[in-house]
Amino acid sequence: MAQQSRAEETRRATIQAAAEMFAANGYANTSLADIVSHPAISKGALYFHFTSKETLARATIDEQHATSMGACRNLLDTALPPLESLISMSLLLVDQLLRSPLIRAGMRLTGEIGDARGTVTDPHREWVELVATIADRAIDVGDLLPDTDSEDLATFLVAAFDGVRMWSTHGNTTRDLPIRTERLWTFVLPGIVDAAHVEFFREYVRRRWGLASLNTE
Repeated sequence: MAQQSRAEETRRATIQAAAEMFAANGYANTSLADIVSHPAISKGALYFHFTSKETLARATIDEQHATSMGACRNLLDTALPPLESLISMSLLLVDQLLRSPLIRAGMRLTGEIGDARGTVTDPHREWVELVATIADRAIDVGDLLPDTDSEDLATFLVAAFDGVRMWSTHGNTTRDLPIRTERLWTFVLPGIVDAAHVEFFREYVRRRWGLASLNTE
């Protein structure tokens, strides 16, 4: 059991180290030789756990997806109202992207590889399903307009956030991501929330983003 635990620790350490390079340079511009040159990776450990750069990249996607999805699913168990939890989910993902090379690498690789043949068949589909679940709750409690199609809204929000992420991380920087995500909500809210409540939720977005910026300084 102890040997299995050490092997898993080595595997995850290899993924974390490789993620730094994938996040910075992308899939095509990161070679196995580059990865092996990382001081935290041994050639023996790399080839023991992974048969190719592709299997390592897909393991990175799996690790990132499990980390991000697990954290966001936990919001379903909080006392936050549904729409506020949906806004908070985007803030949580922004925070992960700002702080973690693994998260940046996994999201970047998901787009660059173009499909998923790891343990996660369709990462984007899982995000749409989670967001749609929260949107349904928001419709039920009156946070969203009653004629909102939760599936369509979820598909749009997942695609829009991914677009903001790609735009903001161009050139390997995430400095624009918080403000661009805040603006995304500012533009979207009038189309999905009753006019009388738009300013309330816009203020919630501003307040949460303001607290987040204080926590990252």
